[in-house]
Formats: sequence, C-alpha cells, structure tokens
Amino acid sequence: MVKNRQLSRAISDLGWRSFRDMLSAKSDKYGRNFRIISRWEPTSQRCSCCGNIGGKKALNMVLRYLVWFDRGA
Repeated sequence: MVKNRQLSRAISDLGWRSFRDMLSAKSDKYGRNFRIISRWEPTSQRCSCCGNIGGKKALNMVLRYLVWFDRGA
C-alpha cells in the first residue's frame, strides 16, 4: 500500500475502524446484535447452538458434524 510500514498500518487500521463503525450503525438501525470481540477469541471452536467451547477438533467435516449432533444441537 505505502512504502512506510507505520503509515501503511495506520491507514489500514483506520479503514477497518470505519468499516466496523458502519457495521455497528447498520446493526443498530435494523435491530441486529453486533459484538466486538478480542482478536484471540476462539470463535471457530464455539458451538453456535449451546455456546460451549470444545477445543481443537479434527478438520474432517463428517467428524465435526457428528460431534456437534452428539451435543444435542
């Protein structure tokens, strides 16, 4: 983007911040839930139905579906 790394990072961060602000405004307008989470939050390991964090799972999709169906999802 820009040769100066510090300036490039600042421009990129500002772009993401304005995008986040636009999403927040749209979610308020349409009554949707919008949460800002930590960069290190393990969201890909969280069950969408019960919210339980199961830890690392194998990347085999068949196994992943069986594990989640087992929890009553």
